[in-house]
Amino acid sequence: MARHILTNPDYKELISHRHSHGLPGDLPLGAHSVKRSVHTFCFGLPELEFPITLPPNVGLYGPVALDSTPLSGEDELSRWLDGGRTIVMCMGTYFNYTETHVRNALRGLLAGTSSTDQVLWKMNDKAKFQHVLDEELENKSVKERFRIVDWIDVDPGEVMKHKNVVAYVHHGGANTYFEAAR
Repeated sequence: MARHILTNPDYKELISHRHSHGLPGDLPLGAHSVKRSVHTFCFGLPELEFPITLPPNVGLYGPVALDSTPLSGEDELSRWLDGGRTIVMCMGTYFNYTETHVRNALRGLLAGTSSTDQVLWKMNDKAKFQHVLDEELENKSVKERFRIVDWIDVDPGEVMKHKNVVAYVHHGGANTYFEAAR
């Protein structure tokens, strides 16, 4: 998104227009906050952000997330996670899988994990790809290693806290990244 904005001819024209009228620098993102005396908490880390000058009343504090209900030992998902080393995969709520995506991801997960590793995979439209899942996850013992769901009913941050979760494959979105960082 940032590259698209910064290389957009309209953005370049706007910056040029600003400069020709004596307004130096890029757009004053967040400048509206400078006038406020209230301190603003933002999620983010300076080391991970695009270079930006923030007003003194804006601070980056890493992940800012609400506390959530921990997994319960009686919860079905918790019991499944207790079964062994687990990789969690979530490509975001709006990622639209194709049959090729699903097939290649399954093949990669099967080839790159041990026969005892588990995979919790949040996949939108799981039913649409059931035939691919049935083809690639060929026997019962392999199928039991995979828990593929349309939605993870508990807070993903709580899933990440489970002692058996050893890896998180995600799309790099801010929410997912900060769930993992937390």
